[in-house]
Amino acid sequence: MPIFNIPVANGMLFGRERGAGSPIVFLHAGVCDHRMWMGQLDDLSEDFQAIAYDRRGFGQADSEDVSFDDVEDLKALLDHFSIQRAILVGCSMGGGLAVEFALKYPDRVSGLFLVASSMRGAPIPAQSELEDKTDEEYDRMEAAATPQELNKYEAKIWLDGYAQKEGRVAEDMRALFLDMNAKHIGHERSGEHVERKPFFDRLSEISVPTLLLSGDLDFSYFQSVNALAHGKIAGSTVERMPNSAHLPNMDDPQLFNQLLADFLAQF
Repeated sequence: MPIFNIPVANGMLFGRERGAGSPIVFLHAGVCDHRMWMGQLDDLSEDFQAIAYDRRGFGQADSEDVSFDDVEDLKALLDHFSIQRAILVGCSMGGGLAVEFALKYPDRVSGLFLVASSMRGAPIPAQSELEDKTDEEYDRMEAAATPQELNKYEAKIWLDGYAQKEGRVAEDMRALFLDMNAKHIGHERSGEHVERKPFFDRLSEISVPTLLLSGDLDFSYFQSVNALAHGKIAGSTVERMPNSAHLPNMDDPQLFNQLLADFLAQF
């Protein structure tokens, strides 16, 4: 699978590309890099041009110590490959980026497959007592834990699920998560993202086919936000994956790939 390096303003993106045809760009979560999508790139038909890349601060991407904008970096990537319109598949922070890009450059997006997407400006739902305790513990870990301790804790929260037993997810996926997140935690050349504004109240501007997916073992926030977003995005659909946490494509690649294939069948 060919790899690429794409120069952007004061930085460099790294990623992989395969296939030819309708373009799909995969946008990783904030605890991963482009490798979280390898099970999807390998499974997709060659009739799609599939691209997954590392954003600044992740994986093998690089940046000078300057402000940058992930939205403009994504535009630069599309321009590099001469892609006029792409389907965007984004998880967590990557899903938020997909929405922001679609709002700023609507003519460059043909569809959105949003997985446990963070949506700035969305109402914060009431949480369970366990979720509140998890948030408090997370704050303590970020303030005082070693990078190795924080990485292990985040694997428990995001990969296994905050209420699940540590080690629930298969060891090969755990090893991949720990390597991806360690690179992010230890990244020395990431720059600083420009100020990002809330966009939840603008979701009604989205008019392309949109699927909102969450895992039923993830924080209730993502299920609540998906339900609210569904009411704003005309024609959108909502799905929940059983026995999956924040990274459902790593939890159950077979089911995830089927949901993605069903979504792509309309293009």
